[in-house]
Amino acid sequence: MALSAIIILAAGRSKRMKTRKSKVLHSLLGRPMLFYGLELAEKLKPAKTIVVVSPKSQDIRDALASKKVGLAVQKNPRGTADAVAAALPMLKGLKGEALIYYADNPLFRLHSLKALVRASQQGKAAISLLSAVFPHPPAFGRVIRDAKGKVMAVIEERDCTEEQKKIRELNAGA
Repeated sequence: MALSAIIILAAGRSKRMKTRKSKVLHSLLGRPMLFYGLELAEKLKPAKTIVVVSPKSQDIRDALASKKVGLAVQKNPRGTADAVAAALPMLKGLKGEALIYYADNPLFRLHSLKALVRASQQGKAAISLLSAVFPHPPAFGRVIRDAKGKVMAVIEERDCTEEQKKIRELNAGA
């Protein structure tokens, strides 16, 4: 299960947390939230680990100064796809899968991410995602599927129709 790259998305503006400090640097059990994702990356042993940050995130850059990661800057916050695009130049010369996950998701388990990568590789999928079904979904992106069950889109709750808000399958962020 070799991975070419892990891209950790940490460029969010922390709007929902209403904090001046980067959300991913808030402490959880004595460590910045971001460090849980970095620890997973180390255990997965990719050829390259990249953290995507915003231009205003000097605090994150300082926290990562002693870590062996590449930094990509998302100049304008235009969503997840744009954040991933900011990391693309750093992937030149690499072949194989890249695993992408949110830095503010410290509860990912190693076996869950390995299972996602394994399933993606075995199914020869162009893209795979980790999702979760909730009885009472929080305000996260809904996974939109067609009649055959194929994933068609992930739509943030704020952009969902009332019907789409009833969908209980959410994007888990990987």
